Amino acid sequence: MCARCRALDETEVTRFKTEVTLGAQRLADQALDKRHSAPISPGKAAPVVAKVKAKPVVAKKSAARGERLRPDWEPPESFWEWCQGEQIPIVYVKGTILPTFRDFWAGKAGASGAKLDWTATLRNWVRKDWRDQSHSRAASRSGAVDYTQVDYGTEDEL
Repeated sequence: MCARCRALDETEVTRFKTEVTLGAQRLADQALDKRHSAPISPGKAAPVVAKVKAKPVVAKKSAARGERLRPDWEPPESFWEWCQGEQIPIVYVKGTILPTFRDFWAGKAGASGAKLDWTATLRNWVRKDWRDQSHSRAASRSGAVDYTQVDYGTEDEL
């Protein structure tokens, strides 16, 4: 056995074999086999070399990417059903929240302006706005406007 092979211990051989690419794995095995084919002195055991299969290099898949709000985007029918279930006036959402929502996200720069689910984002906006309005309704005793009592008109007028 050559001096270089004696200098390599098992961990170095294993590390060497795992660092090579799949295409070079066969060549590395042949090189190690040639190094260890020299006769071994009596009384010395041959080093044990673990066969390690290199894992194929796979590019990481990027997470699903969001998209910006399209100018012609409209919430689906299921959103309006959700509003009714939450007892949030549809006229209020169409006349107040939706235009503000569109303007805000149209002007939002960078990656934070891209979303995976615009309907979910709008639901969060409506929840937050309605919660804030409910705090305002609670404060209506102090003279704040109660938005549940405001006449927003009918849906046909929007």
